[in-house]
Amino acid sequence: YSPNAVRYYGTGFPTADREAFALANKVRNKPDAVVTAYRAVPNDEKITSINQGDWVTLSKDYAKTHGESALGGNYKIISEKVKAKELYTNADSIHEFGYWPSGLLGD
Repeated sequence: YSPNAVRYYGTGFPTADREAFALANKVRNKPDAVVTAYRAVPNDEKITSINQGDWVTLSKDYAKTHGESALGGNYKIISEKVKAKELYTNADSIHEFGYWPSGLLGD
């Protein structure tokens, strides 16, 4: 949460890093705060929502980067409003969270 977070823990995606760290500070100690979760998915009209257990990001810029690389540019970005407490991380990236809707993990 320090002002040096981007410098110390940034991932090399400057815009995405700034977005993610700013949002982390904004929702700190506010588990019910609503945030927008983004996910790059294959460009398939049947894919319309984020599902339980999906990996998501809080940075639209990072989702775009993922779509360009991992999905070869054939992607779309979907988003959903979720509570901060519904996102879980194993703390190896400020950009990647598992989405577990409220009530599924005993909260």
